[in-house]
Amino acid sequence: MIHSYGLTRTGFSHIEEGSICQDAHKIRKVSESVWIAAVADGVGSHENSDMASDIAVSVSVDYCSTRITEKKKDEEILNIIKCSFYEALNAVKDTAKEKGLDPYFDCGTTLTLAVYIRSVLYYGHSGDGGIIALSANGNYIQITKPQNDEQRRVFTLQTGDRYWVFGKTDSVVSLLLATDGIYFTFFPDLLNFDSEDSSRIWINRADYFLNNKRVQIGKKGTEAIKKKIEAEFEDPDKRLTDDDATVVVMINPDVRVTLRPDEYYAEPDWEALREKYRLMREVSEEDTAEDSPEKHDDQSKNDPHSKKSGSERSSSERPNEISKDRDQTDEHKRSLLKRLLGKKSPAGDPKSAAVSKENPGKGTTAPSGKIKDRDV
Repeated sequence: MIHSYGLTRTGFSHIEEGSICQDAHKIRKVSESVWIAAVADGVGSHENSDMASDIAVSVSVDYCSTRITEKKKDEEILNIIKCSFYEALNAVKDTAKEKGLDPYFDCGTTLTLAVYIRSVLYYGHSGDGGIIALSANGNYIQITKPQNDEQRRVFTLQTGDRYWVFGKTDSVVSLLLATDGIYFTFFPDLLNFDSEDSSRIWINRADYFLNNKRVQIGKKGTEAIKKKIEAEFEDPDKRLTDDDATVVVMINPDVRVTLRPDEYYAEPDWEALREKYRLMREVSEEDTAEDSPEKHDDQSKNDPHSKKSGSERSSSERPNEISKDRDQTDEHKRSLLKRLLGKKSPAGDPKSAAVSKENPGKGTTAPSGKIKDRDV
């Protein structure tokens, strides 16, 4: 039997500005073994994006819930999800037209949808939110990745089907859908500053939401769990974001999970990660200085074959008296960094395109990766 809950809260920054919440979510129980949910995040700079996000989740979930059953084949379910995205987009466009609005620049929104049938996840995704799942082998998986261009502008639902992503994942014990205000907190900078694709999940945080041995959703009930998470969302130190925040969780306690060793789910050593980051920054800055034009100018001054006078050479050579000590210090830093890099961090394509009226971007900035030690 599947259990589910969802929360949407206005961002603290939006409250201070007096602006409305532009997130939305919807959950629909089709049967005991079939649940459908969607989350959406309206573009912050679009005046009517709250309307768009609400339409997107309502239309897509309603469309899927009247057509998807356990008897449907995989291809049929994925096709229904894709059609629900077209329906949602057309509904936003039609409403915008009725109100005299531009659907691309007044009503931009993301959309992420999940169909959970027993232990199988079917999904559709457009934007910078996403889905994380706990698999039956105890691993946490990043199901979808944020879709942004090189300027971190998001590909919205209006960007079109060439950027929409659809798929299926088997053996899913539980899953979480979130808009970017919450989703990025599962991928903090301190875990990903040396990662190529920022895909390392903060396992302990994901486990807090999705591991039913901790959540005990069947025993405590969805309302009790929802109130607990709701209280944390009101605490800025635990929400870890100032943006609008939406999360939907679906858990099936009947699916057996083989959990990994405890250290996989343990809180990361944040102090070690901060030291690793500091050393990498120092080494990087020193390497940059070594390659700078000013450095090469200094080297040419010290070149015995240069056409500088002897007096110029002797005065410029004096700094080299400390170069040996500096080289030893640099080597020490690199050695320490090498040892730190040997420590494994807990594990867990953005696409790009020109932004135009047919492909408008949602103005975003790279997440700050705000980290706070957290007692769960």
